[in-house]
Amino acid sequence: MDRVARQAGASPARKRKREREGRCEGPKPLSETRPEVVALARKLRRRRPKGGQLSLREVAKELAARGFLNERGKPYAAKSVASMLRSAAARRGVRWSSVAFRREVTGPIRPPRG
Repeated sequence: MDRVARQAGASPARKRKREREGRCEGPKPLSETRPEVVALARKLRRRRPKGGQLSLREVAKELAARGFLNERGKPYAAKSVASMLRSAAARRGVRWSSVAFRREVTGPIRPPRG
């Protein structure tokens, strides 16, 4: 069942806009308004060969250090960074909980050392 069919109570104008643009209500996601912030967050969150992976809080601190602040002029919260990554993945058709998303954000999965 597609998104428009689920919106049975929506007005015809909203249905048309959803069909045309994919969304019709609410604020635009950061992946549309500030794609450079989302791209940098994805880059920072990736696992490195040496040094592990930055936490969401560390990513938020690094974004602030590089001058990327939220619309209120404050550093992004860890939840906001998680939301950025989740919405960016959804726009590419990758589910947040999928293995493909974890590989994309964290890097390739290595077998445990034995």
